[in-house]
Amino acid sequence: MTARLRAALARAIARSNRAVSDVAAEHEVSWHTAHKALVAAATAWFPEPEPTRVLGIDETRARSVRWVLEEAGWKRSNPWMTSFVDADTTVPGRLLGLAPGRSGACVSDWLGEQSQEFRDGIELVVIDPSAPYASGVRRTLPQARIAVDKWHLVALANQMVTEVRQRVTRERLGRRGTTAERIWTHRQLLLTGYEHLSTKQVARLRAALAAEDLTNEIGAAHAVKERLRLLLNASDPARDQVPALRLLQRRRGLPHGPDRPAGQDDRHLVASHPDGADRRTATWTTTAGAYWPTSPSPEGTRQQHEQARPAQVRSPLKTEFYDRHTFTTHAEAIHAVSSWIETIYNRRRRHSALGQIPPVAFEDRTTAASEAA
Repeated sequence: MTARLRAALARAIARSNRAVSDVAAEHEVSWHTAHKALVAAATAWFPEPEPTRVLGIDETRARSVRWVLEEAGWKRSNPWMTSFVDADTTVPGRLLGLAPGRSGACVSDWLGEQSQEFRDGIELVVIDPSAPYASGVRRTLPQARIAVDKWHLVALANQMVTEVRQRVTRERLGRRGTTAERIWTHRQLLLTGYEHLSTKQVARLRAALAAEDLTNEIGAAHAVKERLRLLLNASDPARDQVPALRLLQRRRGLPHGPDRPAGQDDRHLVASHPDGADRRTATWTTTAGAYWPTSPSPEGTRQQHEQARPAQVRSPLKTEFYDRHTFTTHAEAIHAVSSWIETIYNRRRRHSALGQIPPVAFEDRTTAASEAA
């Protein structure tokens, strides 16, 4: 087939909006021949992509799997394509190019076809958690940093929470969860962002965890996921990482900063505790994203632990909650305290030191004032 015929096929398809099969029948060639002519011409027609500082790479499923008859025989048509976009948030986003497949080789090949100026200008490449994509970028762009997009990281965190929930349920019941278990019925609440839950939804989630998460593993997994979301929402990780963690602690009424007990860190995510232990002679650990008293302490160190708790939380927690309630299990106490701090202390109780408004309202007002400034 001559080059002039290939050009005529491509122009007829591209300029007339006619089907490939219609143009192929008119010129008495096969559909695949006409389509190849169009693809080859479109590659030459497309302009060179403009240089960008941030390159985004993702996969797209174009269609279902097909088998194509070629000269060497039948070949499986890969329905996946890799898209390259300008991910710089300071300029309008645009598509820079497409490449068949979703391997590291297709990334390297596409980047190799671009100019040296284009490759040198890329500072950051944003991908999904794909090892082939990462290897292709490292081979072709050794100077560029690689980042994983937020959506995929949160999806992996939600998958982790689901796997922990399923494992805990199987270990406790010897079967999968059903509608008879509250933690299964409210499983979607575990995957929803904490700030998007209503007061009633938070209460249902805490009640389900108190009744069926006896080892606190599901709550700990949920806390890790929520802290990851906080860090990903920080605009400047180097500056906002620690404030983001303290923000979550403040919203849940937790000790943070200098009030945090000495020797405790985020590694203490799960702790066992005998039922009926003295709640007021306890050390601090992390459970469901919060620091709660979870294990009895010797009488000699009781005063140290009492002094380590934030005084502004300790006094009303004792007088307004501890002294008015009794708990049959440790898990019930943990989630009852969590619910009181979140729904009453942080959101409804007025504080004289804050101008007779709740802490959450004070924090929102302060944040709005700092943003306005």
